[in-house]
Amino acid sequence: MRIAILCHSSAGGSGILATELAMGLSLEGHDVHVIGERPPFRMAGGAPEPIYRDLGDSPPTQSFWGQVVATVRKSFAIRPRLSKPAPRPGSLHFHELLAFEYPLFEQSSFPTLRAANTLATLIDKYKIEVVNAHYVIPHATSALLARDSGLDCRIITTLHGTDVTRVGRDPAFFFTTKHAINASDSVTAVCQYLADETRSTFGISRPISVIPNWVDCGRFKRNPDPKVRAQYAQPEEQILVHVSNFRPVKRSVEVVKIFAEIAAKIPARLILVGEGPEKKACIDLAISLGVFGRLLSIGPMANVEMIMGIADFLLLPSEMEGFPLVLLEGMAAGAICVASNVGGIAELVSNNENGLLFRPEDGSGMADSILGISRDKPRAEALRANALRTVATQYTPERLIGQYSTAYAALCRAGA
Repeated sequence: MRIAILCHSSAGGSGILATELAMGLSLEGHDVHVIGERPPFRMAGGAPEPIYRDLGDSPPTQSFWGQVVATVRKSFAIRPRLSKPAPRPGSLHFHELLAFEYPLFEQSSFPTLRAANTLATLIDKYKIEVVNAHYVIPHATSALLARDSGLDCRIITTLHGTDVTRVGRDPAFFFTTKHAINASDSVTAVCQYLADETRSTFGISRPISVIPNWVDCGRFKRNPDPKVRAQYAQPEEQILVHVSNFRPVKRSVEVVKIFAEIAAKIPARLILVGEGPEKKACIDLAISLGVFGRLLSIGPMANVEMIMGIADFLLLPSEMEGFPLVLLEGMAAGAICVASNVGGIAELVSNNENGLLFRPEDGSGMADSILGISRDKPRAEALRANALRTVATQYTPERLIGQYSTAYAALCRAGA
């Protein structure tokens, strides 16, 4: 199939999922075109095929030896699937939004229209069959504008969380969000909670299919090498990690308070990964609480698995979540997940079985549990083993990317 994917380019979960989906679909033999303001966060370092920024050029012809190397690489990539027919080579392209400079306009003020026109250009030139818009505002609206300009394609909108629970329900975007969901040819959500919340918030009765996020357990896994761990902490220290966009809804400042309670009783280290409006407040609080010397602040990481693989605990005391990708990654990598029981988190984490759940405001409860588990190695190992079993059996890319492919194919058949 010829597929276009609209997504955010930042380090948030929706953009990361869309990127992983695009790469997986290309390996299945589909021609995939990703559209955004800039290359998505994880695409540049992890794409299985070269990425082309220009709007429409074909990949350059490879040299003879380049073709040989590419063929060998593909043969290894499909080796686990030798029992099935080998897929034809797919392709993966990135297209930057078209831009137009005019004194009356501020270019950044028109991402919806620019995305719609960029997408329409691609649909017309490459005969795109399906457009998957990740995050309702602005991407689903852009996709609908492109389709309704007279082009033949199908629109599937994927709901991720705050596009419905925060942005969409705000009066500034409520009716636009409702229209985009209703006018899409198909809608998916990353968890059942989000599907139910969407119907309730917007009074929508249409079907919403649930396709959860996934994690590559070959990439996110425990790293037992003490030399790697020694780069970030002393051998006796427990490593706590918080990966976030540091917006208020993530309650990142609470992470520092929880850590201060823990650090007062056992050797521990806190690693903050990411950037956002509350990152400075976290640093300032750490200084005032006297734990700044035990804190390591890192910006957004494309290879965050390096940190996850050495973490003892992953903290996520959010006010609201959909189906957070960071929890899947932490569970796969052996970090015990301590999170708020909000949104769709309970669909993934079973309290005291494969992680720990609390009310968002119960920071002391989170701290006490972490202290207890840090002294109870058998319980810690049981939580890790159960978490890995959960993600390795239910949330694999092989299983869930195929569900997107099936949804796309059904739309194409319905429109034939």
